[in-house]
Order: sequence, then structure tokens, then C-alpha cells
Amino acid sequence: MIRVPVLPPKAPRRSRAIGRWLGRTVLGLGGWRIEGDWPDLARMVVIVAPHSSAWDAIWGIAAKLAMGVDIVFMAKKEAFVGPIGWALRYFGGQPFDRKAASGLIGQAVAGIRGAEKRWFVLAPEGTRRQVEKWRSGFWHIAR
Repeated sequence: MIRVPVLPPKAPRRSRAIGRWLGRTVLGLGGWRIEGDWPDLARMVVIVAPHSSAWDAIWGIAAKLAMGVDIVFMAKKEAFVGPIGWALRYFGGQPFDRKAASGLIGQAVAGIRGAEKRWFVLAPEGTRRQVEKWRSGFWHIAR
């Protein structure tokens, strides 16, 4: 069983024993561990990079479950189809339309500001391909 850091008091929680067990088991089987501590903030933007594979989502969801934290993340709307889409929404996924990026930043900011507690995760590259430069949307959302 892997060690999981204790969440600070202001962290948004979504804790179910079966979910924590499942997350820890998946991470342990994959050879992953969670290190470090979270800041005691009710709202924050968490940047994950590099986003290089669809496996990033599986490990990220497993870590979220293991810690019992309620983290919201963005994913392309094409991923939210059928049972996979239901699972992504259940685990905190919010679909976005990459072709209508003009309102994406505003929607993300409104979701963070409108919640008493919200930890929001995104990949600054905006893709799984290797990029030379990160897109700037993550910075505007965080600010």
C-alpha cells in the first residue's frame, strides 16, 4: 500500500473508502507513489506537464482517488462519449470544445471563482504531442 499525504484543511474532499483503496492499488501496481504536500488553499490551479499519453489521465485519476481529493480537470469533448464519458464526468472531468476556444478560459475561471472550494487541473500544452512552447491559457486561468 502506498503512502498518501494528508490533505490540508481547506482542500476540497471527495472521499470514499473504496475509491481511496482503488486509487492506491492502481498506483501501487503501476509502481507510482505520491510525494510532497499540498498547499492549504481552497481554490487553485494545478499544472501537470508534460501531457504525453492517455495514461496520464489514468494515473491522475488514481492519485485523485487515493488522496480523497475533489479535483476537476478539463478534457476534449470528443473523449466524453459513451461509458468513458460517464466515467470521466464522474471522476471530475469537464468537456471542452477545442474549436470554440474563445470562451474556454472564461468558463474555467467562472467555475473556479463560483465554487467555495475548487482544485482545477490542466495540461498547459493543450495536447499530448511534444510542443516547443506552452499555450498561455493556463496562465490566464491561474491569474
